[in-house]
Amino acid sequence: PALEEGMIVLSDRFTDATLAYQGFGRGVPLDLLRELNSMATWGVRPDLTLFFDMEVAEAMHRIKLRIEETETSADRIEREQIEFFDNVRRGYLILASEDPARVKIIDARGDFKAVHQRVLEAIQTKLRDYGRPSSLAF
Repeated sequence: PALEEGMIVLSDRFTDATLAYQGFGRGVPLDLLRELNSMATWGVRPDLTLFFDMEVAEAMHRIKLRIEETETSADRIEREQIEFFDNVRRGYLILASEDPARVKIIDARGDFKAVHQRVLEAIQTKLRDYGRPSSLAF
């Protein structure tokens, strides 16, 4: 309903995550996943996907630090082997190369403020492309 009203809808994960994690990460055929995604979403596709990219080793180090700092346990995905994460990252990079106008690679290295600025710039650019107001403050 929000999309039908022309509202902006944010999602933490959507069809690109399915392709990256189940397709590239776990080896489920991409054509099957694309067909299932289309059926499950009634053909709705995101206008913008942000892929927060960094080397897998650095990402795993950050996960380890977060787990130690919060005294929590790694979840099912976080317990995967490095090969899985390499495949997921490769998948997102392929998706971005196939649809660079929609899938934007955000350099996730550096501090929070730097990454935040990159995100704002990507969103503002997309909003301008659609003729929408692009002043954002988060």
